[in-house]
Amino acid sequence: MFHDGTPYVRGWSEADRATRELADMLTLAGIAVGFGALKADVNVHGDGLVNLGAVPTDVVAQLAHLLARGLCTEIAANL
Repeated sequence: MFHDGTPYVRGWSEADRATRELADMLTLAGIAVGFGALKADVNVHGDGLVNLGAVPTDVVAQLAHLLARGLCTEIAANL
């Protein structure tokens, strides 16, 4: 149920921008194919959501590896 006065368009627009940015990064990483159901959404409170859809386990493992590698790089840069 949607409520009057809730900023659904703003929430969806923010989710759409985040979805496009994520899609670009997944493409650069070579794993965009595993995120075929990626889409912007909004909840009943107007909060933007990024729906990843069903993601194959091997793609999730690749994403986890990329995130860990990025975190390690960030930590090493701050030492």
